[in-house]
This record gives sequence, structure tokens and C-alpha cells, in this order.
Amino acid sequence: MRPEWAALPPLPWVRRKAPVTRARRRMAALVRRRRMEGGSA
Repeated sequence: MRPEWAALPPLPWVRRKAPVTRARRRMAALVRRRRMEGGSA
């Protein structure tokens, strides 16, 4: 973990980050499902 991150208050950062990671996880799931179906993606 970088020192400048440690200086930040954790809660607002996590709250801002959460929807992004959730969206990324959903995209990963979609890509994985498409790969399993034999799609080009």
C-alpha cells in the first residue's frame, strides 16, 4: 500500500471505489461467460 493512500480517510475512498469494483466484477463475469460459450470476446 502506498503511503499517500494511508494518509487518506478510508471510508469515502472505499465508498467511491465500491461501485467501480462491482461494475468491473460484473464485466469480468460477462466476459468469462461469453468465453465459456465459445464467443469471440
